[in-house]
Order: sequence, then C-alpha cells, then structure tokens
Amino acid sequence: MRELLQQKISLNERGKARKITIHEGIFRRIIEDCLKGNTKSAAFLLNRHHAMTSGEPVETGLDEDDEAVLEAYLQKYQSKLNSKEE
Repeated sequence: MRELLQQKISLNERGKARKITIHEGIFRRIIEDCLKGNTKSAAFLLNRHHAMTSGEPVETGLDEDDEAVLEAYLQKYQSKLNSKEE
C-alpha cells in the first residue's frame, strides 16, 4: 500500500500542472471536504493529526468488511495503473 500511495499523479493547480503523490492527493481532498463542512472528514483529519502528534495508537474506524472493500479497490486500482504502464 505504501508503494501505491507514493505513486505520482498530475494535479492542475491555478492553471499550472504539477505532480503530487496519491497520498497527498487524498489528504488534499479530505481537507477540501472539511472546508466545505463535511464533519466526518473533519473528525477523521483531526483524529489523525491528534494521533500523530500525541503518539497514541491510531484507530482506523473501519470494520473488517470496510477494510476488505478498501483492499479490493486498491488492488483494482493498482492493476489499472500497471496496465497503463505497459
């Protein structure tokens, strides 16, 4: 998963193209959602920040079914990326 999240994608920001990691793109999207008033995104972001700064263990808040869906999506996305590279 770490390798997948470090892959670069193109971002068009104020008319300028630049490359960012998927990881950064995800956090940018969460921040955008927070600023639009999405309280679930805000809670997630603030909990992650607190866990990082306090050293406490991080809870994902995902049950086994959610984790399975996420893993399946990541595998599907990875296979799409691999097929584009070929």
